Amino acid sequence: NDKDNVVKYSAKDNPSKISAVAPEIISAPKTIERLERISTERNEQRKLEEDEEDEGDSIKILDTPIKLETLDIHDISTGLKLNTNPELVGVEVLA
Repeated sequence: NDKDNVVKYSAKDNPSKISAVAPEIISAPKTIERLERISTERNEQRKLEEDEEDEGDSIKILDTPIKLETLDIHDISTGLKLNTNPELVGVEVLA
């Protein structure tokens, strides 16, 4: 039955509050255009909030730089010098 899967929305919502005041009827149409506009606005707002959070995310742990050589870590950003003559110890060349 296809009618079981259909959800029907009203263009007027009846928000309830936790008080004795009677709820008021507000206009909240569920059109595709309006829902897309709300989605776009909230997406832009979320991006702005994330950008604000990212501005102060840098953490400084030490004031002095660590020498990578002492930790047996090699810095490859300065370039590598390769030995063009490989060291073949104990290798017999067969011709």
